[in-house]
Amino acid sequence: MRQRDFKTLGVALIIMAFICISGGFIVGYLNDTNFVNPSAILGKDDSSGITVSTYEDGGADGLSSSADSNGNVENNSGSNTTTTDEEKPTTPNNGSSDNTTTPNTNNEENSTPTQPSTTTQTYAQKNDALRKEIEKTYGITVYYGSETAGYSVGGLTTLTIGDDDSINKALNDLKDCLANFPINIWKEISDGGFPLTFYLIRCYSATNVTGVTESYTNKANISIAINFPFAETFNHEVYHYLENYIISFKGASYNNWNSFNPPTFTYGSVNSSLSYTRTFKEDSYFVNDYAQTEEGEDRASTFEYMMGSSKASCLNNGKPVWKKAKYMAEQLDYYLKSVSPTVKEVWEQHL
Repeated sequence: MRQRDFKTLGVALIIMAFICISGGFIVGYLNDTNFVNPSAILGKDDSSGITVSTYEDGGADGLSSSADSNGNVENNSGSNTTTTDEEKPTTPNNGSSDNTTTPNTNNEENSTPTQPSTTTQTYAQKNDALRKEIEKTYGITVYYGSETAGYSVGGLTTLTIGDDDSINKALNDLKDCLANFPINIWKEISDGGFPLTFYLIRCYSATNVTGVTESYTNKANISIAINFPFAETFNHEVYHYLENYIISFKGASYNNWNSFNPPTFTYGSVNSSLSYTRTFKEDSYFVNDYAQTEEGEDRASTFEYMMGSSKASCLNNGKPVWKKAKYMAEQLDYYLKSVSPTVKEVWEQHL
């Protein structure tokens, strides 16, 4: 795994906290030895919460199908989140980040492309048709390629996806991930006042960042860097989106959440002996170290395991992580009309 310059990124993020005027920022550095408590560098205003997901030591591949008893999969990604406030942002909802700034135009992939060939144009048209199919089916908005030029969030600029093959793969990955959820869930939330837009990008200016979620009072944006495994970032960030909706729009609460943790545990104080990816013990209280930084990250990290194609032993019936997962599933059942208690959803497959 490539190690990133922790000190340089940390300084940059501190600067970001001072210069950003319309969003709150929380950042976690997810490697085996260094954590920054998200709340320690949180900045927040009355309009939004912004989450930044990063790549952890060991790589992201396999987390969603994660951690069996053989211990050959390591936790690797996560994000931080805040909830929205009631006052709507002053910037109109134009489908882009409320913190959007012009990116570095010296980036090769953001520069004006040469005139494509007839074959490329045909491929581009197929991608556009696929995007329109996804948008119509799920009631979301999707941007990619040159449409994301200028997208900047939390002080991070982005590189666009410059080739049609990569765009096609990203669109199909998105389609596959969306299909794991009740088909009407996205439209239900959009009709409830919280529409979702996806930005498919190549990467961020901080190259270990995998995804960013912006939660405003009248919309949400999720951007995903395709240089990393797609499904893991998607599932983690989408859970934040679902949770923000049921809390801010439906009145959900997680007041009993701490009852699932050891009596003396406090979020922000990481104890690896409690983490499944460190011990592979079914009695673990957390799926990974990052889940110990904040309770919202605990739930989003747990959700990745719930969505995994194979079952981690920490999800065995009656175990602490199983209890958390069961509680999360019950919340989604109760507050979302498109989620039925009589239907076993993908996130309930291991429960």
